[in-house]
Amino acid sequence: MKDLDRYYNRDNFAPDDLANPCGLIPRSWNNDTYLLAHSSDPDVLIQIKRDDISWKIDKDEKFKRNSDEKLQWLDVEDEFFINWMSTAGLPNFLKLYGRIEEDLKSGDYLLRVNNTYSVDDFNG
Repeated sequence: MKDLDRYYNRDNFAPDDLANPCGLIPRSWNNDTYLLAHSSDPDVLIQIKRDDISWKIDKDEKFKRNSDEKLQWLDVEDEFFINWMSTAGLPNFLKLYGRIEEDLKSGDYLLRVNNTYSVDDFNG
């Protein structure tokens, strides 16, 4: 994956360039990341797993990397991206980000958001 990281940036493409994936849904992909910890021990992060969160058929057959790496600006095999690409049939919906497999103790939690979604396109 690391060898493809240089391509996973839409800014590497001119407006008329071919790019995979294309369209408004991947263009609006939310690439923020989250860290979760219990407030009593904020240095110990709770693991949020991002594997096995998409449908098997999507992961195995529908979303595959392009053979020409230069056309690719997102990792289409990332399971969170696969979920993002699944369009909702209703106006209110949730998209699975990950799963927590450990028991959570009661109390307050700290959620740290790494806001990396670019808002430059709409002057946000």
